Amino acid sequence: MRYVGDTYEFVRAARDNNVERLREWLGYEDNRIFKALEDVGKSYDRYDKWNMQSETIKFFTKEASDEDWTRWGFETRDARDSFLEKHFRNAINDKRYDTFEHFLDAGIDFNRADGWSHIISSVLNSGIDDGRKAMLVERLIEGGIDKIKNPERLAETALQYGAMRAYTVLVEAIGAPPKNLQWALREAASRDKKQVVRYLVERHGADIDAAIEGAKKEGFRGNRALLEEVKEEMFAIRDLQAKVTALTEELDALKNPKLNKPPYLPPTP
Repeated sequence: MRYVGDTYEFVRAARDNNVERLREWLGYEDNRIFKALEDVGKSYDRYDKWNMQSETIKFFTKEASDEDWTRWGFETRDARDSFLEKHFRNAINDKRYDTFEHFLDAGIDFNRADGWSHIISSVLNSGIDDGRKAMLVERLIEGGIDKIKNPERLAETALQYGAMRAYTVLVEAIGAPPKNLQWALREAASRDKKQVVRYLVERHGADIDAAIEGAKKEGFRGNRALLEEVKEEMFAIRDLQAKVTALTEELDALKNPKLNKPPYLPPTP
């Protein structure tokens, strides 16, 4: 068997994103690589310091075969998936958008207890934009919402972080109307998230008057004030829209006099 290098040269090549060097290990057997990677993951210089780039991720997810992973000491698919999942979390936290598709196409099974919920929670808690959060959540639940433990709680998490598109994706996947919308409205108000309040009212039919009354009974003045402010703003917008519509119709009528004529009635016999 040809000699490629010692085990830690593989680790250094991965950390340096040296894909050409990594390719030399394809088809090469060194079952100590798994342990070396695990040791690095436990040490001070751990996984979250790697910043594995797109081409390196592509190497691990597409170029390395199942046989290669086995040769490197990853005896089960679970071990390989656990390694990739850690780097996926890092990529999410670091907003390395160009790596997401490689991870999503890798067929990772988030095999640990509540793993699916944890990875979705990582997405929702991250600093990436709402559109990408929704895309990631949609891809992660493609295998069925039944894989996800307590998806309703994840929907609440989405609201807490203002991820409204991701919230809608989860609600539609659950296949049931949102529960406890009054709580959701008050929770959004407590976090000073006006856009979430408006979204829940306009998209999901939340009763803002009931939420205001609930906040009043519970003595949360700040929540009540924000809810009332949003209600006033929404009514002001609707009133303005109604006035614009009426004015538009009036202008159309002036431009087209025929529109003002009463309908023709035949003479009375």
